[in-house]
Amino acid sequence: MNGKTDWLQLCFDMIIEYMPIACDTHDHSVKFLQIAAHAEAVANYSASLKKEISVEVAKLFEKIGDYYEECSVFGSVLNNYMKSLQIKIDYFGQIHPEVAILYDNIGIFNMRTGRFCDAIKWHNKAISIFEETLGQENIDTAIAYNNLGLSLLKQGDYDSALEWYQKSKCIDEKILGHENIDTAADYNNIGEAYYKKGEYTLALEYLSEALRVKIKFLGEKSPNTAITYNNMGSANWRLKKYEDALKYTHKALQIYKDTFGEYHAGTALEYGNIASILADMGNYQKAKKLFQKALYINKKVLGLWHPETALDYCNLGSVYLEMD
Repeated sequence: MNGKTDWLQLCFDMIIEYMPIACDTHDHSVKFLQIAAHAEAVANYSASLKKEISVEVAKLFEKIGDYYEECSVFGSVLNNYMKSLQIKIDYFGQIHPEVAILYDNIGIFNMRTGRFCDAIKWHNKAISIFEETLGQENIDTAIAYNNLGLSLLKQGDYDSALEWYQKSKCIDEKILGHENIDTAADYNNIGEAYYKKGEYTLALEYLSEALRVKIKFLGEKSPNTAITYNNMGSANWRLKKYEDALKYTHKALQIYKDTFGEYHAGTALEYGNIASILADMGNYQKAKKLFQKALYINKKVLGLWHPETALDYCNLGSVYLEMD
């Protein structure tokens, strides 16, 4: 060992070794949050040694940001992403796929926190770089197309969202084939877009195909499968097929609770969706309790000023009006 630089490298290696592969389960999230502050301190100190800056430091900042986002600790995400971005730009230059990937991730973060215009801006920057460096028929380009579609969907531009989703699907089917998880995600997203347009039967066609492939490759208890269970529940609700709607939405809720615990945006979403179905069935007392649960979780996880929190207030108010 030659002093603090060697000591820092040892700390850096230990953090990388201890970090979970992903925060896709409650246990992994707890493991990350136990060391999050230390991981940030190591990354910050590594970055402060200008001559020692490397892509590995950028990747650590990015991973910390990713994990904070997966744990719904949104206040700590963007700072880590921006530190990673500056290192990557210094190292690779502006026009590089590694920079584009981070632009895309920043777009996803902005979408999840309700900043849809900012999200679209970041996704477009990513797409411009991917198309220039990798071409249009590339998986990373397809991912960016898909993510732009999602932000447009959240903003309410459903036709534009469908256009980008279809472009992503065509690339994925050509490169990966039909029986693939990424292609299944495309089908799910197209189904969700048709749902938003009010074309519920067509939505179910795409969602059913997505669900079949996801169960085949991921099983019935994956959070990825839960996304399509949720959408199937919503489409059946709009078609007044309440029994099927509750069945699929309860499945999604159980997966989120088992995977992430009670205090997670996905759990809150399903409480709210079940409440909406029950309210439509006239069961306002149960609906009120579940909307209250969703509101409490979203205020805690997403904050008071998030669109999902606002929607919970709106839904709860509608139930109170029906009960008067």
